[in-house]
Amino acid sequence: MEKDKENIVIIGGGFAGIQLSKSLLKQNKEINVTLVDKNNYNFFPPLIYQVATGFLDVSNISYPFRKYFGKFSNFSFRMGELREIVHEQNLVVLNNGELPYSKLIIATGTTSNYFGNENIKKNSLPMKTISDALLLKNTILERFEEASRTTDLNMRRKLTNIVIAGGGPTGVEIAGMLSELKKNVFFREFPALRDLPLDIHLIDGLPTLLSPMSENSQRYAEK
Repeated sequence: MEKDKENIVIIGGGFAGIQLSKSLLKQNKEINVTLVDKNNYNFFPPLIYQVATGFLDVSNISYPFRKYFGKFSNFSFRMGELREIVHEQNLVVLNNGELPYSKLIIATGTTSNYFGNENIKKNSLPMKTISDALLLKNTILERFEEASRTTDLNMRRKLTNIVIAGGGPTGVEIAGMLSELKKNVFFREFPALRDLPLDIHLIDGLPTLLSPMSENSQRYAEK
């Protein structure tokens, strides 16, 4: 990387960070772009629910940053987490070192919103990242393994009872995928649980599912 070029540091490799990096690199070869992310890959969040339910592998929805930008000689990637911004020195402090910048762009995205409900935050499994999705998938499988071992009927029902908090697109999607698993996978692979109901509860604070979408979509999802 040429030191006399303007150095633009972008924190966050989601949709915004990727698109901005690509746009800047295409428009101006006289700059350096450094992308910082805690993971070394970009992933496609709209399909993360399929990873969480085992229908897709992680590699199907993720792609390494270094490979994605490999043709740009003025691009560099730094795997790390932002800890501090030192404005006076044009410096970002990461968990594994420091980076100078001439321009700094923050594109870190969002976090799970629990709407102030601490009980949900404390007791639920979020589904925001690939790590979240894998934890969710493994937890569901572990619960079913435990349910298939125990002879306590009440415990079996508890272990196979699933509650989803949030009736937006993600909640509806994962409820549908879990229903598909229930019909086509779980009871075939866990015959000892075949007589259990495997209830899936979808809970939302609003009177309709998919509240940001059309009434037709809401009615169809509820049906």
